Amino acid sequence: MDISLMDDEEFSVWLEAYIGAPGSGSLNASIPSPDAARALRLDHLATHTARRRLSRNDELGNNLNDQEIDLRLHAVDISPPLDPELAWRLLLAVDTLLERYQTRSQDMLDLELSISRLERARSLIEEGNELFPDYLVMYGRAHRCHFEMTQDPFELGRTIQTLASFPHVVDENPMLLQVYSNLLMDRFKISATHQDLQAAIERAEAVRNFVDAGADTQIFALSNLAECLSELSDLHIGDADTHLDRAVMMGLEARELAQRPDCPIADVAFVYGSLSYAYYRRYLHSLRPADVQQALENGRRSVELCGNGHPDKARWTNQLGLAYIARFHHLADRSSLENATGLFQHAIELSSEHGQIRGLALSNLADALASRFDLTGETEALDIAVAKYRAAANQLNPHVVKSADNLRNLGSILISAYRRHLEDEYLDEAVDVLNRALLRYPDGHVDIGFTHSLLCEALDNKNRHVESSQQENIQSAIDHGTKSILLAGQNDPRMHRLQQTLSMAYQTKWEE
Repeated sequence: MDISLMDDEEFSVWLEAYIGAPGSGSLNASIPSPDAARALRLDHLATHTARRRLSRNDELGNNLNDQEIDLRLHAVDISPPLDPELAWRLLLAVDTLLERYQTRSQDMLDLELSISRLERARSLIEEGNELFPDYLVMYGRAHRCHFEMTQDPFELGRTIQTLASFPHVVDENPMLLQVYSNLLMDRFKISATHQDLQAAIERAEAVRNFVDAGADTQIFALSNLAECLSELSDLHIGDADTHLDRAVMMGLEARELAQRPDCPIADVAFVYGSLSYAYYRRYLHSLRPADVQQALENGRRSVELCGNGHPDKARWTNQLGLAYIARFHHLADRSSLENATGLFQHAIELSSEHGQIRGLALSNLADALASRFDLTGETEALDIAVAKYRAAANQLNPHVVKSADNLRNLGSILISAYRRHLEDEYLDEAVDVLNRALLRYPDGHVDIGFTHSLLCEALDNKNRHVESSQQENIQSAIDHGTKSILLAGQNDPRMHRLQQTLSMAYQTKWEE
């Protein structure tokens, strides 16, 4: 039978029957016998299946992917121990398992199978073997996936150290550079040290210098740069306008590659999501209306491409909500605020209970509710916002900057809650969480100044309205207010508010 003449649906039906066929050669045999010739045939059949499913991003493509994995795993199982192709088959099996885990299943069994097959491959592949770079790529991908689930910084550190032990291998392989860049960016999110961020950017930039880097590797590197370069503006490293413009350019270049008919990646939601993020970050700095519109358009496309059950759907749904919030602040459009609120709520529902996205979406939902309170004065919206901010602040979040942001946002809404309810406990809690936020922000972060200003405001209110407050509160308020202005950039859009807050603290001291 000539399988090349079948369409994809006919082929999948035939393959299902082939996989489940009874007999000693069946893929369902409980104790498979070594058979080098059959393992080779399964290899060829799996490769043919892969070519078909790579051109699809639908349920049939998913079925073909599952069948390809069955073929890969069985080819490994029936390969004789000394088969020279066994190591390569192990790596192919790991590659397909990780792809399914990352883009579809998030099933721990896929990840466990990947890691166990990698351990077996390691015994067959020594440094200097032509497959060693491919092994390191799979090692980095698998352990990064495991870190994303456990959020164990020690595991992340071990993985980075393992790759760093082979610099001559990493620097000569674009896929390895890409994986290494991702790992460094993950560590930056935990540590917020600029060295990790800059090293991640350098590795992603280096990928673009490889003329033989595959289009898929280039797309991943460009999309990563769209996100990484945006983060530089928060740390006052170099010129913010330049970094943000380059971030958008990298995202646009990735999108152009992804839109080509010969694009080797079927699932490109991340390309549009990263570009949406770059436009959103540039809008926050430039306040250009066109950037908000582009953030929305690309954000909508990323969510559309995810489909039901996609592991990243919560992430890009949350990002689309941020774009709507930006549009609300630009146009004072109530419908944009309601859209954002619904998207953040949906992102929470889609996210795992202890995942990073849930903490981000909780905080963003609280932001939206706080904006509703600012717009309508509804006490109910304020009280719900306080509850959501508290939940976000209590959510386990190894991302040090996001954790600090959650505490800062909670402090801000608690000050508003005090003004509405006139209960001293709100101010006490605000001072506590704002001080904790300052301890978590990395040196030089753009939001440290604003956090000092919020502390100035909270302490000033305590001095004015709380009978038991200490006299030194007002001097501490002035000190924090002064720091806020010294730390703010010359073009900080919040400068007027910072100055007004400090002025109020001085007025309180003068009145005393």
